[in-house]
Amino acid sequence: MTTGGGELESAVDPRVRVSHLRSGSAGGRFLEARSILRRLIELPDLLHYLFYRIQELVRSIPYMFRHYDAAVVSLQGLSPRFCCRWVRARRRLHWIRNDLSRCDADSKTARGIRRFNAEIDSYVCVSRGVLESFKLAFPGLSSKATVLYNILDAQAMWDQAALEGNPYRGYPDIPRVLSVCRLSEGPKGLLRMVGIHERLNEEGLNFLWFVVGDGPDRGMLQRAVSEAGLTDKFILLGARRNPYPYLRHADVVAVLSYYEGLSGVVNEAKVLARPLI
Repeated sequence: MTTGGGELESAVDPRVRVSHLRSGSAGGRFLEARSILRRLIELPDLLHYLFYRIQELVRSIPYMFRHYDAAVVSLQGLSPRFCCRWVRARRRLHWIRNDLSRCDADSKTARGIRRFNAEIDSYVCVSRGVLESFKLAFPGLSSKATVLYNILDAQAMWDQAALEGNPYRGYPDIPRVLSVCRLSEGPKGLLRMVGIHERLNEEGLNFLWFVVGDGPDRGMLQRAVSEAGLTDKFILLGARRNPYPYLRHADVVAVLSYYEGLSGVVNEAKVLARPLI
């Protein structure tokens, strides 16, 4: 990883050895500064960034002397530079997780693909839709692209769903819509959820919309819900380590992401036999 500190890092299987190329992140405040005075104030932030870049260089060197069967760029927006320049591997794979026509507004992903495509053996797409978007964007790389779906443990999902009873007890007995996602407006379409709920409510459809998850845009979502007058009908449940009882007892599962290739919730809802939008 470039840096550590992700929300799920502590849940990584202990058999996986996690290495961080940088011990921290910096530079953002300096880049956001617009005036000369503000940039002078944020100069320490720039110096920290330069230190971390040197640290990354030093920590990358040992990988030149190790040999791997495969090197994988697991996020499409992550530059393939490290895997292609530093890691000695028999094969190199680049995972493509989203519809490129919708999620690459600054062309950062496209630039990385063009720059390193000669050193990448396969582009692994998470769905047929993502594969088609990749072929459309890079017709010359079609022969390198393939689809590989996530491996699912259906029985484990059912077992987890059975650990608790109906988590909606205590709420009005009306239809329940559920979304499970990170609360990030950019990819997840949080405001789209509120807008659709508001419209259906105005048309006389009486139902509850629950959201399991947390993230940086929770406050924005709460404000939108309040402004729409849906506080009692659009319910933020926060993060849950076991979302499967919520999925199992929902009447409808809704995934409103703008460009995700194949959200894990889609397959989880299907496994648990829930109607899915």
